[in-house]
Amino acid sequence: MSAKILDIADAVVSTLNGAGLSPTFTAERLYVPVYEVRNLTGLRVAVVANSVATTLLNRGTAKVTDYVVDVGIHKRYGQGPMTELQIRTACDPFMTLAESIGDLFLGLPLSAVAGCSCTASDNRVIYDPRYMDGDKVFATVVGLTFRLARS
Repeated sequence: MSAKILDIADAVVSTLNGAGLSPTFTAERLYVPVYEVRNLTGLRVAVVANSVATTLLNRGTAKVTDYVVDVGIHKRYGQGPMTELQIRTACDPFMTLAESIGDLFLGLPLSAVAGCSCTASDNRVIYDPRYMDGDKVFATVVGLTFRLARS
């Protein structure tokens, strides 16, 4: 038996890998999604268990737990000087991918975790300009909140 957050993260990986999103990728669950920027090749999609918060609903044993899973998207999109048009052309598909991931999960019940569904999706920092400017790496994180009611 594993921690529920890990079951959810694994279900996110499975759903992402079977969704047929574009551009194509293979998601993986990681504990430490740290990449050497100079060694980054291809599109990396990392699923990371982020947090667990449980709230007691009454004096009894009814409670609700929110599990947050982050989906990180990383891609080197170029080298050397680039025009703004070249950057937009290279990065727009990854912005669309991030939005598609949020849309895919919002309201989705996870078949692998009975009674659990995605209640929120957020993309607070839609890209990291530090990576884009110097390293030509697109980096964003989509946060997915899953809720599970238990007694």
